[in-house]
Amino acid sequence: MALVKLAPRNGFGLTSDFDRLLDGIWEGRRDGLRTVSDWNPPMDVTETEDEVSVLVDLPGLNKEDIKVSVENNVLSIVGEKSKADDTEGKRYHRAERVTGSFKRTLRLPAVVDASKIAAAYKDGVLALTLPKSEVAKPRPIAIQ
Repeated sequence: MALVKLAPRNGFGLTSDFDRLLDGIWEGRRDGLRTVSDWNPPMDVTETEDEVSVLVDLPGLNKEDIKVSVENNVLSIVGEKSKADDTEGKRYHRAERVTGSFKRTLRLPAVVDASKIAAAYKDGVLALTLPKSEVAKPRPIAIQ
């Protein structure tokens, strides 16, 4: 029996197999299905006139387990959450905490200045501040 992760899609908290298939295809999986072993940490991306901000929920990780990079205006966040070492001799009745590796990539909505990116990790939340490059900021143009 395979465990399948259900993600609420409507007001009733139900989702269809077809929705899960489409989610998997959208995420680039060949089989189109997501299982409980997949880990795709939730991410919020916001933009202001001066910067792009990214918040990623990564509970249970140490900052040493997370790698962040920007190349060709694509943000990559890679990490791994290990299983607890004290599982020997225990019989699980329920195991829902996700472990394993993940990789999130995002094409940034604006050109950023990679040399000024700031990253902070506190209470399981990775906060990235990506200042926009001067060429990406809107400029008023005086009409002659």
